[in-house]
Amino acid sequence: MIDALKGKNRNNPSNNFLSLLKYLGDEFVDKKIIDPANTNNIIAEDLYKYEKRAIQEKARESRSQK
Repeated sequence: MIDALKGKNRNNPSNNFLSLLKYLGDEFVDKKIIDPANTNNIIAEDLYKYEKRAIQEKARESRSQK
């Protein structure tokens, strides 16, 4: 999730949350996420593809709400 907020203003939590939802909805499923504290730990492998797609779908639904 660090990539989702890279370069974002820390003092703008509402926009940062929308950026996170966009990241989860658009890039999360196929992204290889590595634990920065242990590069041998590939966090992305902790979820099955169908679980990632469920997160993606909910993020897209949330983004489309007012």
